[in-house]
Amino acid sequence: MKIFDILKYSGRSLKSQKWRSFLTILGVLIGIAAIVALTSLGNGFESTITGQLESGFATNTLIVSKKSGTFEQPDPLFNLYYENRSVFEGIDHIDLAMPVLQVTCNVSFGDDQINAFPVYGVDYNNYSYIFPSSFVAKEGGIPTNSSTTNYVVGSNIDQKVDLDDPIEITSIFGGVSHNDSVVAILEEIGGVSLGGGPTDNGIYLHANLIRYKFNIEIVSYFIVLLDDDADSTINSVSDAISTAFNDQVSVIASTAVLDTIQSAFGTIEVFLGGIAGISLIVAGIGIMNIMIVSLMERTREIGIIKALGMKNSSILLIFLCETIFIGLIGSLLGIGAGYLFASLFGRVLSGGAAGGGPTGGFGGGGVPGFGTISPIITLDMFGLAIFYGVLVSVIFGLYPAWRAARLEPVEALRYE
Repeated sequence: MKIFDILKYSGRSLKSQKWRSFLTILGVLIGIAAIVALTSLGNGFESTITGQLESGFATNTLIVSKKSGTFEQPDPLFNLYYENRSVFEGIDHIDLAMPVLQVTCNVSFGDDQINAFPVYGVDYNNYSYIFPSSFVAKEGGIPTNSSTTNYVVGSNIDQKVDLDDPIEITSIFGGVSHNDSVVAILEEIGGVSLGGGPTDNGIYLHANLIRYKFNIEIVSYFIVLLDDDADSTINSVSDAISTAFNDQVSVIASTAVLDTIQSAFGTIEVFLGGIAGISLIVAGIGIMNIMIVSLMERTREIGIIKALGMKNSSILLIFLCETIFIGLIGSLLGIGAGYLFASLFGRVLSGGAAGGGPTGGFGGGGVPGFGTISPIITLDMFGLAIFYGVLVSVIFGLYPAWRAARLEPVEALRYE
């Protein structure tokens, strides 16, 4: 029997049992849809977060902060101070070391107030130099005068105030207040940041104002800009900084944090894919059960065509082709259904996700803004979804096909 005739016969068999074929295909569809939805949504989420992180940090930066935590055993008397800038001057490959100060305040926007919100003190000129693509004004202009007392705010703060509106901050420790206007609103970044870069939730004052008005000399962290982002440079400078501060500081490379995040996303995707794969195995068991029932109902038919001279190999191919059709149709429909479900779920996440803190892990916030999370289906994912859908169908359809091919014609004809 020619392969074209086998394919035609298999197609007619599925068509004649529409309801059963639909239920079998549905099982594959659900399994593939689950895999595609979870994996594509994970890819989209990773792409969104990675893009936002990369837009808010420079690859040639280090974050230097005081050690903290039980396992690092820091010196409780050690602190980083503003004047420690001089320590970095003698280390090769360091282009700039900028201290970042922090004061926790109650912030008043007219009639609205946010309690215990961190306000950051940075040198506007140096901050623009380190983050030229993200510390950029959408409205107004970032002051270049070191004696300025005006605010620079992220785009999400624009929901509370407009350009030239006043903001009053009052330190929760000491009660010192400062009232001035917003002189610049930053371009939208995406809600999260890495490496101490600006974010949409940030409120910034010049470091000199934070130092002298709020009497703060202790630095939250230093942002260190290197002259290149080679791994060898990052490692050597990190070691030199640790040595200069007697191993009392943590030195974190922005690229290392980003690599860790991407690696974590990869692990999560494998885990989610494994969970979704269970539903595909369940679908395979369903295929085997339905094919066995189909075999029982078609026993006399098989006996007739075998009596007419059809070979066992042709019978085997007929049943395997039916499972291939089921796997192929179920996979294609499952890819479409999975992408549709991931798109709908991505919109829900985009509407309800909360953004990061004003400096991406160094402060608190609460303004939403992860951006749009769109599922991503790659060609590899498309091909693998079809491959696994067909493979599972064939594996679980192999036993019923083998049983059909092994039927004796006489016994099959006498089957009621």
